[in-house]
Amino acid sequence: MEAKDGKKFILIGAGLPRTGTFSTKAALETLLGGVCYHMDEVEGQEHNDFWADVIAGKTSDEEFRRFFAERNVISGVDYPFSAYYKKALQAYPDAKVLLTVRDPKRWYESVKNTILNFYLGSKTFPTSLISKLDKRWENMWYLCGDGQIRQNSGLFGSVMEGEEAAVKFYNDWVEEVKRVVPEDKLLVFSVKEGWEPLCKFLEVPVPEKPYPNVNDTAQMKKALKKYKRAAWTMVLGVPVATGVIAYGLWKLIAKK
Repeated sequence: MEAKDGKKFILIGAGLPRTGTFSTKAALETLLGGVCYHMDEVEGQEHNDFWADVIAGKTSDEEFRRFFAERNVISGVDYPFSAYYKKALQAYPDAKVLLTVRDPKRWYESVKNTILNFYLGSKTFPTSLISKLDKRWENMWYLCGDGQIRQNSGLFGSVMEGEEAAVKFYNDWVEEVKRVVPEDKLLVFSVKEGWEPLCKFLEVPVPEKPYPNVNDTAQMKKALKKYKRAAWTMVLGVPVATGVIAYGLWKLIAKK
């Protein structure tokens, strides 16, 4: 497989969010060079418009390829990319496919305690204000929750229903990927396995450093606390600051 400076799209991630996709993004960028597309890359109106067109079925294979080529993307994992792994396979028929997996019950708990909380928070006061003021958040939740991706995959909906529905959704997703992707093009992979199976699959050397471990549940919970703190600071801090400034101006005027 071409890597580093080959510029060829190499790997399609078909795993669900919270299956080690952020760590895998870091690993793939180490192994292959170029950019591994992840929800973390979705920023700016061009990305939002592109995915809105993909969701609506308006994107040709050539347009799909051009969008990623212009951004030096040679692999992709996580939503929204993995939600459209079939579209990616159609656009890149020679690419290999990586299905990141973990224990379904632990996956359910992870989604429930991290990205679902972000999503639900974006709908409730005061954190809903951040989503309204910062379009990056609003658009991200559209792509992951409120848009057609939710209708297509049911990720948030199944997790909100409870463990049984979430585990069924997870298992159904995994089995569907295995049915759709030819066995010789697919690697079912857990980040706990480390570099070896991934490097063998991609035919690249094993790095002399630990497999990346980023964006775990504890880190996500810290991020959620910061998200809520920022919202409350905005709600409480802005009026107080405005009042202090107004009072200061009044005092200045009163002295004249």
